[in-house]
Amino acid sequence: MFEINPVAPHTVCINSFNRSDKPDWVPPRSARLLDQVRERVRYLHYSLQTEKVYVYWAKAFVLWAARSGGGFRHPREMGQAEVKGFLTMLANEKQVAPATHRQALNALLFL
Repeated sequence: MFEINPVAPHTVCINSFNRSDKPDWVPPRSARLLDQVRERVRYLHYSLQTEKVYVYWAKAFVLWAARSGGGFRHPREMGQAEVKGFLTMLANEKQVAPATHRQALNALLFL
């Protein structure tokens, strides 16, 4: 009687914040990394706490990479080895909780 159409994988959920006419990516206005993270988080309507945490982990990652001997570099120039090293350091040296570890990973994936 009723036919249920499967949702196509490219279909986006539509609500008041995620409109279908809203582009997925907008070029950042700022040249600074942390300001770009803030802009993107706000554009996606994430919570203020999420914004603060993602900025914290982005800053911690860049500072850790600089202290590890690589000097200050943009995360775009870093690769899997740096991310793996940072997350390993969090787990082994800092002994952060699994939820904190996932939070740091999500923030790095956001970059």
